[in-house]
Parts: sequence; structure tokens; C-alpha cells
Amino acid sequence: MSGKDGRARQIVSLVPSLTEQVASWGLGERLVGRTRYCVQPAWVVDRIPEVGGTKNPDMARLLALQPDLVLLECSENSRETAVALESAHVPFLALNIHSVDACIRASREMAWSLGCEAQGEATAQRIKARLADRPLPALPAVVLLWRNPWILAGEGTYLADLLRCSGFQALGPHGYARLSDEALADLDPAHVFLPDDPYPFTATDAADLRRLLPRARFHAPDGRALAWVLSRTADGLRVLKDLRISLAPPGVPHDPHHPAS
Repeated sequence: MSGKDGRARQIVSLVPSLTEQVASWGLGERLVGRTRYCVQPAWVVDRIPEVGGTKNPDMARLLALQPDLVLLECSENSRETAVALESAHVPFLALNIHSVDACIRASREMAWSLGCEAQGEATAQRIKARLADRPLPALPAVVLLWRNPWILAGEGTYLADLLRCSGFQALGPHGYARLSDEALADLDPAHVFLPDDPYPFTATDAADLRRLLPRARFHAPDGRALAWVLSRTADGLRVLKDLRISLAPPGVPHDPHHPAS
């Protein structure tokens, strides 16, 4: 349970990236529970008990672990889970990571809850260092996360802000919108990102998209680098900025549909 300093000692994480972050801060021995999607670092799969999914954890199994802190993230976990934890008088930390700046704040907040402020500040500074580069002119892009229907990450999402910080502009409706073929084609993006997490896009998917979006350039970045908040935010910024720099030199006017852009 909580130590003498009041900081959490038995942690259940219901967010894959936060599980990875706790372990990377050297606090893996405090993890007593995880979701089935928490698979990094690899050793947690065999050593840390599973308590179901991110949206529908097995509350009986979770409570039996007697955690003194449960880690949540507002877009990853459900309000019902937070209500159930509150009813059971189990402390939880619900982070709301909707932007890169929010990620920096979350690093410090979570580290304070775990009593590892130095590690949290180091993570925050690594992310801030990636933001210090000169901004590049924004190229219009779409980040797709699912098919049948197409789901994209629009304005107001963490992924959209990650793109904004890296020289891209995420197109589409606010939030995680579902689009028809026609609505997606109407966006006419210069670039399309097909990360491999959470949906493994196939060659058939890519071929269908090329017919819908014949002028777009397609990219298949590491999905975890893009989507895993906090633990891989600095990696996501690096991947996207390296790609953006490779597309055209900084400061050169861009035609988003020109082959050299």
C-alpha cells in the first residue's frame, strides 16, 4: 500500500503507455496489475497480472489486487471505470492527455504521485527538447486509425497536436470522427498516415485508399510512436519531424500536391 510518504506503492495501470512509463522510470516492481494491451516492456506479460481491457476492466480482479493507485487516461478509459473505483474508495489518477503540452504536464503530475519527480522532469524535458526545433510550414495530412468505418484523429486530439508540432496539419472533423469513403475523399489530404496501431492496415486497405486519394503520399509510421502518450511522445515527435524534414527543406514554399513536397 502507500508508503510513509503517501506515494503509491501498489499500482494498477489501465493504459499501455503509462505501464511502459512506470517501468521506464525504474518503478516496475510497484506494478501489481495491467490490461491485456499493456505488453511493454515485454517482461510485464509474464510477471504482472492482467485485469481485462482498457474500456472494460474486470473490477473484481482489479480490486482483489488492493492497489493504492490506479492509472487512467480520459480518452483510453471509460468514465464508468472511474465511477466504479470511486465507489470502491480506490484512489486513481485520471490524466487528460489531449496535446503535447498536456503530456508534459502529465509527466510531472504522474511522477509526483509516484514519488519520482526527477524521472518525470527528465521525461518532460526530453519532450520539450523535441519541441525546440524551428517550426516547419504545415502540410495537410490525415491520420487514419481504423477501417469500416474510416476513423481519423482530428482537431482536439493528441495525435493532431503531435502532427501540428511536427510540421503537419491534421484534417477532418473534431475528435475521432467516422468518415465515409466520400467524406474522406473530400478532404483531399497531401499526406496520409497509416500507423500500425491500433489497426493493422493491409495492402488491400492501402490500395483502396490510393484509389480514393490519388494525389496523396502515404506513410506507415510506427503506431506506438504516434499513439502511446508520454512513454513515446519524444519518439513520435522525432519520427514525424524527421519525415517532415525529408519531404522538403525548411523555409521552401510548399505545394502540398507537388511530387517534391
